[in-house]
Amino acid sequence: KTMIGQMRAIEEKIQQEGECIEMITLSLSVQKSISSLNTLLVENHMREHIPNMFRSGSNLQAEKAISELLKIYILAGK
Repeated sequence: KTMIGQMRAIEEKIQQEGECIEMITLSLSVQKSISSLNTLLVENHMREHIPNMFRSGSNLQAEKAISELLKIYILAGK
C-alpha cells in the first residue's frame, strides 16, 4: 500500500508540475521500498522453496533450484 501511495504521489506531482526534488525523493522512496520487497521475496524463496526442491531428491528439481538462484543473481546485477 505504501508503494502505491508513493506512486500516486509521484503521478500527482508530475501532473501538477511539482518540484523536481519532491519527485526525486518520492521516486527514491519507491525504489527503496521495492528493494526491501525484493529482499523479502528472495529470502522467503531461499528459506522455503529452494530447500524443498533439493530435498525432493529429484535432479530435475535441484537443477531448477540452481537455475532460479542464478536467474535472481543475474537480475540483481551481481
